[in-house]
Amino acid sequence: MKKRKGLRLSHANLVEKLVKYTTATWTAAQIKDTLWVEWGRIKPTSREIGTYLKIHPNMHRVNKNGPCAEYKWN
Repeated sequence: MKKRKGLRLSHANLVEKLVKYTTATWTAAQIKDTLWVEWGRIKPTSREIGTYLKIHPNMHRVNKNGPCAEYKWN
């Protein structure tokens, strides 16, 4: 399966749908916990999800300072 910006294509699509269609802000850990069942046997780490959120052109980081980055769809 092809990877897209640090995540598998199917995982990236699930993350995009979750963030795009909600108004809440998301951290990598929250995304991981929310989509845990839908990912199946191979689950991405919080670090992989965070990298994907950071380099995705439509993800906007909400908080500039703090221990964990929060993102929402731009």
